Order: sequence, then structure tokens, then C-alpha cells
Amino acid sequence: IEEIIENYAVATVRANLSRLKTLFMHSWQVGMIELKENPFDAHVLSHFEFDKNTQGPVKKQLFSREQTQQITKWADEQGKEAISLLVWLGLCTGCRIGERWGLKVSDVYMEGELIALYVRKGKTAAAQRTVPVPERLHELLKARVNVLNDDDSLLDLRTKDASRVFSVFKTKQITSD
Repeated sequence: IEEIIENYAVATVRANLSRLKTLFMHSWQVGMIELKENPFDAHVLSHFEFDKNTQGPVKKQLFSREQTQQITKWADEQGKEAISLLVWLGLCTGCRIGERWGLKVSDVYMEGELIALYVRKGKTAAAQRTVPVPERLHELLKARVNVLNDDDSLLDLRTKDASRVFSVFKTKQITSD
């Protein structure tokens, strides 16, 4: 991957890995191979991004465990359920920030012990999906849903304001990039 990513866009490598993963799984399902463990599952490209200056991929430093703990502590101390939920949903579901901001109360599905989010809008048409919510967020999400109407924004935050608040915190407390 390290060698391939030097010559191709990150998105191209990611797409090809996805195809290889699917092809391998299909080959196993139809009995062409015996090994079920997919060798294409373990590749993670989230630490690469495209650098406009060099016109190529560059390794990106993800948040460390300590930095992630600082971020969640900060979010919980803001005194707004919406900011805390914004951060925790990002960490626990992988939803993009725009997807999280687009959620309405009616996009929260609750049945028994199951809670899921229906993402209606995203970066691409394929972004539309149902995302399970981990149990650790159930109480926070239920508290939020119980005080809002179905048509209300789940996070009830203005995009630019919340983004600016986090950006200021991040550059002062966490990292300069």
C-alpha cells in the first residue's frame, strides 16, 4: 500500500481495495477459495490525505488516545448536550460532520435496546444508510430526543459556530494543523 499510494490518489487505492475485498469475499462464498479471512480487510487509509501542494498523498497524523480523551472531556464540559453528542457520534459512528449536522430527530430509530440513525444526506448518494448507535451513547441520545420535536435538528447547532468553537479549542489545546 505504501508504494502504491505514491503513484495513485488515495480515493483510487481505497476504491480498488474495496473491489478486491468484494471479489475475495465472493470467491470464498462460491467455493473458489477456502480461506475465509480476507487479506484486504486490514488496510486502513484514513491516515492519508491528498496534499494540493505536492499533488500527492501525505501521511496525516490522527489524534492520539490522549488527544481524543482531551477532546471528549472538552465536549462534555461545554454545557451543551448538542456539542457533546456531535463529538461522541463522530467518534463512535464514523459519520461525517455534515451527516451529523443534517440529522433530524425523526432520523433516530429506537426499538427496545436498539438505537440507530438514518443518514439521509451525505457527501455522495451512497452516504444514505442506517448507522447503529453504540450503547454508551443511548442515554445521551434519548435525553436529546425527548426534549425536541420530530422535525427539529438533532444537534440544533449552527454549523459554522460549532465548527469555529471546536477549531479554536483544537488549535490552542491539541494541535496546530
